[in-house]
Amino acid sequence: MRADGPHWRTGDVIDGRYRVEGLLGRGGMGTVHRVRHLDWGVDLAMKSARPELLDGGAGEKRFIDEARLWVGLGLHPNVCTCHYVRTVDGLPLVFAEYLPGGSLAARIADRGLYAGEGALDRILDVAVQTAWGLEHAHRSGLVHQDVKPANVLLDGDGTVKLTDFGLARAFTAPPAGTAGAARDRGATAETSVLLTTGGMTPAYASPEQAAGRPVGRRSDVFAFAVAVLEMFTGGVTWLVGPAAGEALAAHRPGPGLPDLPAEVADLLARCLWTDPAGRPRSIGDVADALAGIRGRLTGGSRPAPREVDLRAGELNNRALSLLDLGQDDAAAGALRQALAVDPQHPAAAYNSALLAWRGGAATDEDILARLEGIRTDGADAPEVRELIARIHLERGDEPDGGGDARPLPWSRGDGSVAAMLFAVRVPIALSGSGGGTVRAVSGGPDGLVQVWDPDGARLIGSLHGHTGYVVAVDATPDGRRAISASEDGTVRVWDLDGARCLHVFDVPRPQDPEVPGKRALRGAAAALSADGRWAVWGCGGTYVYWDLRTGRHGTLATGWSGGGVSAAAAADRMVIELDLRLQIVDLSGDAPAPGRTVDTSLLAATCLSADGNLLVEADMRGAIRVHDLTGGRSPVTLRGHRDKVTALSLSADGRRLLSGGEDGTVRFWDVRAGRCLRTFRGHGDTVPAVLPRPADGSALSIGKDDTVRTWRLPRGHRAALRVSRPRPAAELGRAEDRVRELVAGADRALAGGRAAEALRLLGLARAVPGHERDPSVVGAWRRAGTSAVRTGLRGAWQVREFPLEWGRSLVPVGRSGALALGGTDGHIAIVDAAGTAAPRRVRAHGRDDRHPAVVRALAASDGGRLLSAGGDGAVRLWDAATLECLRTLPADAETIAFAGARAVTGGPDGIGLWDLDEGRLVRSVPVDGSTVRDLCCHRGTAFAARFDGRLGAWDLNGGRPLWEVASDARTVSVSSDGRSLLCCGGFGNELAVRDAATGEPVGRFDPAAAGEHEPTGARFFPDGRFAISSGEDGTVRVWDAGTGACLRVLEKDRDRLWRADVLPGGDEVFAWGADDIVRFWALDWDLAAPERAGA
Repeated sequence: MRADGPHWRTGDVIDGRYRVEGLLGRGGMGTVHRVRHLDWGVDLAMKSARPELLDGGAGEKRFIDEARLWVGLGLHPNVCTCHYVRTVDGLPLVFAEYLPGGSLAARIADRGLYAGEGALDRILDVAVQTAWGLEHAHRSGLVHQDVKPANVLLDGDGTVKLTDFGLARAFTAPPAGTAGAARDRGATAETSVLLTTGGMTPAYASPEQAAGRPVGRRSDVFAFAVAVLEMFTGGVTWLVGPAAGEALAAHRPGPGLPDLPAEVADLLARCLWTDPAGRPRSIGDVADALAGIRGRLTGGSRPAPREVDLRAGELNNRALSLLDLGQDDAAAGALRQALAVDPQHPAAAYNSALLAWRGGAATDEDILARLEGIRTDGADAPEVRELIARIHLERGDEPDGGGDARPLPWSRGDGSVAAMLFAVRVPIALSGSGGGTVRAVSGGPDGLVQVWDPDGARLIGSLHGHTGYVVAVDATPDGRRAISASEDGTVRVWDLDGARCLHVFDVPRPQDPEVPGKRALRGAAAALSADGRWAVWGCGGTYVYWDLRTGRHGTLATGWSGGGVSAAAAADRMVIELDLRLQIVDLSGDAPAPGRTVDTSLLAATCLSADGNLLVEADMRGAIRVHDLTGGRSPVTLRGHRDKVTALSLSADGRRLLSGGEDGTVRFWDVRAGRCLRTFRGHGDTVPAVLPRPADGSALSIGKDDTVRTWRLPRGHRAALRVSRPRPAAELGRAEDRVRELVAGADRALAGGRAAEALRLLGLARAVPGHERDPSVVGAWRRAGTSAVRTGLRGAWQVREFPLEWGRSLVPVGRSGALALGGTDGHIAIVDAAGTAAPRRVRAHGRDDRHPAVVRALAASDGGRLLSAGGDGAVRLWDAATLECLRTLPADAETIAFAGARAVTGGPDGIGLWDLDEGRLVRSVPVDGSTVRDLCCHRGTAFAARFDGRLGAWDLNGGRPLWEVASDARTVSVSSDGRSLLCCGGFGNELAVRDAATGEPVGRFDPAAAGEHEPTGARFFPDGRFAISSGEDGTVRVWDAGTGACLRVLEKDRDRLWRADVLPGGDEVFAWGADDIVRFWALDWDLAAPERAGA
């Protein structure tokens, strides 16, 4: 492509999407082609540099730098928009706005500029618009340095646009010791920022530019004046720019050309001064002067344009250009800006998610969930479906690629599948000749060691010898040798080819910690080195080794804990777990030698690479860490599993990793990129064994659901990033003006009490392309929502998240935009809901920091006060603004609530009503000896859910019970009008609305959805029409409380969630759970004007 790029012919298709329609121009620096985007049906101007100028060094860097500046110039009606830059086969191509009117140079040459009447007005109009475009560039800090008629383009409607910002000078080497950027670095009006001499056209160059001296904005003023002069002379009559002043002084009008007005001549003369200091201070001043002259001489006028705000599509294109230009951080910032303008913009969301996935910040399932959420909202559904398909192709989700499942009859006589399968291993690798035997080895409670053919899903044979539970097995990578450890106190080494026992070793049986007086090896592990020479057994902190060649044996290591052993896929290394550390064992000498250690926590699985240089370890919470034992790289953390990782296996080259987990998933990782390439779902239970098989591009997994599955691994397809269809600046400007008018009209309607009219106007604003979710429009929509009725949910999207590493309880604090957090360490904190400010913390419960008491519950009042209940038997009242403790109540509470100016506590002593001013118990209400697990209050009534499966209501003023019904609900909340209760959780997965006056159910949510959800908490929205819930399934759901229908699943494929809540106003919700991350979503409601009374 580098050799042939500039010589494309009409009809050629570039990159499968750009058809060449013709050559627009060719010069010393490169070519400009008119191309048609086949997907959009839009013509673009495609600029390419001559290949020899892109030498891979300074020339290419300057081209990229200058293109970046043009891309960042923004949108203005008088600037030719650089839509984006793409690299095709190594050649950077600039795609800019195509204007059918051609260049000003062409219209001067063919005399089209002077045809018909009004030539003078036409010339002055072109001059003014060119000056406006140049002024925009100067305000953006960019100096053009090559202003000339060839770089002024004309549209068919009379619009003039300045183009080619810097691409000519990109290939002129700067003087030694100077910088090549064309940015204005904050120069004063008198001393423009200095720029290096770059590319120029001699006939238009200022004296300083022609002399090779530094240039600035006033150099552009000079070149502009030369271009205006040429419109009156009908062509260039001077050789170099500095001679233009003489040409102006000697000018006489030619035939067919308008006279040069004296006012214009005087202005041009000042612009053409040799000394830059004598020229007008800014091109804006020149534009104003020309506009005034035009009005006086011809009566013509045109409103001065303004810069147009970039919409999400334009910001998305800017981001892709910056990516191709190597500006990754700037590209990420542009995508964040795009999603701030429109959080559901398909292309920006897709590109942002795709880059996050490739960077290891998200899994394949995360980005699919993100796009599915956009598709659910109905935003450009066909486009979103196509983008989802692209993701599926990159993750290898082909029609024939998923989970060929075969039953594997692990169960034996007693049917204790779960008890047997925890010992299953798949320690198998392909042989060096490429024909290795794939075998699985398992132990179990009947003392048998069984060998399986996973591909054929059949039992090969059973190995007899053990008389007790086989608790650990392992095998060499070639599948020829195996080791097993049993509770009968023996370790056996097996020849799998001959189905015979080669060695038997007696080992001590430590005390079983769970059964006093019983000795067992339930926590033991055993491993063989890759070459089959060394056998290692460990249990209770003691490790023993055997040299199977010489019979020599000894103690490898001792400690106070540990028992996990993992064999390396190399002959000279092994890793053991000892005293909460992983220890690397060198097997290359005459005896195993313990070496370096790696700290670990909650260890669940380990493996080593074939060369022994990479150690992979995973924990009980789903995190996988990759350690480079050579010291060349820092540890890499892989996140994706939602629960304990139970199996790990590296490819032979160490570049790919396969993992299995208790969440039933198999995940395929790019180790170097820290990226989850593919998540495989299909197993219905824990996956204890996995094996990548690079020879045929597949992977093997065995699950506790009694199946073995073969998966097709991704084949390396790389999805293309999505460019947005560009729109002209004028069109965007008109849309922006229209939306501003509509929003202003809606605000006036709201102020006048005309909610229906406001909603109508805002509906029109949201229908303007690119503005449906514009922050200003959404803000106005929410303001209108305070005078309207919510009728449904039109959209939802996640807006932010941040970690909460020690939180247990979380509640909104009034309307302050803050959250109160209660921790397991006895502290409470006030957290900025935006996640931008550091939390303010104070120890709330416990004797001191060494003896904390968990914060069981929190409650916040509208007046800025906070209640906390702790495990130390105290309830404390706090000023939420200062975190000053105002009062301590001696109450052993599980749950708390405000009841006006009083506090209500619930716990093993029933319900307590407290006077917060005096700190005394006003009334104690017993609840038949059962502990209150959750309560809420409305005016003088308390509603409480109890651990004995009862739900009741009590009159706090009189202390008498009002009603009591059977309900296993774990949480209860009351609607703002006090008429309805929302009950959630329990063994029956209750999620129902009950009548607050009787406790009887008045509506149940979709039972199928609720059963799958396993709700852990629920809350009404302020209007009581809708509800939100969190669930054990890791989802957040929004419900219609009236019909029981699930309106939206906001989150899925996450770890279990503990609770979800609503921020004041009901336009944002948040949830948190076992992954210690709080996530926030914005809700976009359908609104209707309330019906008038009596209507």
